[in-house]
Amino acid sequence: MEKDPFSNPTDVGDGPVSIYHVYHTNRDDSKNYSIHALSDSHTPINLNPKTTKIVSRTSTSKSDADIPKPQTWWRKLLLASARAKAFDKPGKDPRVENCPYFLQLPTLYGHDPPYALKRGGKKGEVAGLMKPHFAWKSWEIQLGEILKQEGIVDGRGVVNWRYGTKNGEDGTLKGYTERKRRYWGESGKKWFKLQKEIGHTIPEVAEKARPDETVKLRWVHPITRAREYRYTWRGYEFVWKGTGQVASKRRFWRHFHRYQHLKLVVVLPREEKGGVKLSEGNEVLLAIYTSAVSKRKAGRLEVFWDVVEEFLNDHMGDLCRSDNSATISQAQATDVKAEKSTPEQKLNPEEETRERLKDIVMATALCMVIGEFGKRQALLSLFLLMIDIASNAGG
Repeated sequence: MEKDPFSNPTDVGDGPVSIYHVYHTNRDDSKNYSIHALSDSHTPINLNPKTTKIVSRTSTSKSDADIPKPQTWWRKLLLASARAKAFDKPGKDPRVENCPYFLQLPTLYGHDPPYALKRGGKKGEVAGLMKPHFAWKSWEIQLGEILKQEGIVDGRGVVNWRYGTKNGEDGTLKGYTERKRRYWGESGKKWFKLQKEIGHTIPEVAEKARPDETVKLRWVHPITRAREYRYTWRGYEFVWKGTGQVASKRRFWRHFHRYQHLKLVVVLPREEKGGVKLSEGNEVLLAIYTSAVSKRKAGRLEVFWDVVEEFLNDHMGDLCRSDNSATISQAQATDVKAEKSTPEQKLNPEEETRERLKDIVMATALCMVIGEFGKRQALLSLFLLMIDIASNAGG
C-alpha cells in the first residue's frame, strides 16, 4: 500500500512541497542541466526588439514583462520560442548563477568524465559525481564532503589528478591529468590560464581522495519494466517507476501517464507476527517527476519534503552513520583560484543525513531524466532510420 500525502500533487498551495523545473542549458553546445525553483514563464528576460515588435505591435519595450499577452495561438508560440532562445544563450539566464542545483557535463576530449552535480548554481560547490554506464543501464553516484573542498574538483569540473588515481583504484576518485594546451570547446578556459601560471606550485598529495559513499542506480528490468530504476541507500530501497497519479485536465491522456511520468517511493520493511522483517513492505511516496515535451524543458520535479522529513525522523537512528567522512588536509586541498582561511565546520550526523538525502533525490532524478531522454532519442533515431530504409527500398 502506498502512502499518498496529497490528493492533487500538482497543486502546490501552502503545503511543504518544493517544485523544481529542469531545463537543458545551452542545448546546442552542451549537455548541461539547470534546476530552478522559478520557471521560464515567470522569469523576466530582455528579448530582441524585433521579436517584441512582431509579438506585440503596440509595444516597443525590450522587456517581455511589458508585452500584452498575445491573443492568438501563433503569437503565443512565437513568444515562447523567443523566450526559450533567449534563455538558451550563455550568460543570459539570470538564475543559473544561484539556482538550487546545476548539472555539468565537462568537455574533455579523449575522456568520458562524469557529470558534476553542483549545489547553489553553476559555480556552486560540488555535491556529487554521476557516472553512467552502458545504455543508461546503471549509474554510479559518488557523494561526500570531500568534493566540496577547494581544488578537489578543478575549474574543468573534474577531479584533479593531484587528488585522484588514474582509474579510481581501491575506491578512490578518478583523477584527470592536465594537458599542455587546451583544445577549443573544452571546459575550464579561465582555469587553464591560471593553471599555466601557478599550477606547478601545487604538489600531488600522498593520500588520494575517497568519496564518503557510493550509490548505484540500476535499470533493473529493461524489457519487462522499462521505466523502473532502483537504488539502495543505507539499508533502504528507493524506486523510481512509472506513475499515473499526475493530475491532468485531459482525461484521455491519463491512461498514458505511467509511460511518461515517474514517482519516487521508499520501500519500508514490515514486521510479521514473529517480528521478522521482510524485504518488501509499504511504499511511501517522496517525489513525482512530470515529463515535458519540449526542447528546452525536460520536466518538473515535485518533492514532498514533509514526507521526507517524516521518513528521516522515523528512521534517523538507522540512517545516521558514526564513521568519519573521507577528508584530506586543508593544505593539500588548495585551489589555484583562492585559499580558504578557515576550514568549514562539519555537520552533525543528522544534518549530514538530511543534506545527503536531498542530494541523492536530485541526483537520481537527473540520472533518470537523462536516461529517459536518451532512450527517447535512440527510439526516434531508430524510427527515422527505418523510414529511410523503407523509402530507399521502395524507390
